[in-house]
Amino acid sequence: MAYKDLEKSKENKRRYYIENKEMLKKKNKKYYEDNKDKINAQKREYNIINAEKMSADKKKYRLKNIEKLRESARLNRLSKIEIYNARDKAYRKAHPEVILKSNMKALKNLGKYFQMDRVEYARAVMSWRYVNRKIYGTSCAVCKSDHKVNVHHIFQKAVHPELSLNVSNGIPLCKEHHWEVHRLNPMVRR
Repeated sequence: MAYKDLEKSKENKRRYYIENKEMLKKKNKKYYEDNKDKINAQKREYNIINAEKMSADKKKYRLKNIEKLRESARLNRLSKIEIYNARDKAYRKAHPEVILKSNMKALKNLGKYFQMDRVEYARAVMSWRYVNRKIYGTSCAVCKSDHKVNVHHIFQKAVHPELSLNVSNGIPLCKEHHWEVHRLNPMVRR
């Protein structure tokens, strides 16, 4: 029986609102204009309290789930790396002539600094790698891994071509740390 009264009450409110819509709008507008400062102060107070509560809740959540959040961020980073690597690999496979042309141009430009043609410069860089590996070893300088180790130019060849064949300008890094160095410094190309 109470349910029927509730439905009847709701229906009466709806009907009253429809019949007196314009009058209610004017009344609400007048109330807002008369109490604008009070309403805005209440809104500010409500927003401040909610912001503090939200930030406290966020802090609690972060503290409670820190390992979960770190793992999620790590997986997200890894998935991006895999996506970029797959895209790069697919492009290189589909356009080998573009990659070859690009590599030849880079070698030619860097070789000019040493008065070498691109073939001589490419051989010099390979020798630089071998010497660097002989001096600094074949394991990653960061994690001591022997898997997929590259020699990284500390000062990039494009910016400092004069240091591109300097043995002191190299450091052995595994593929993961080499990629990380390039990711942290986007100006550095691979």
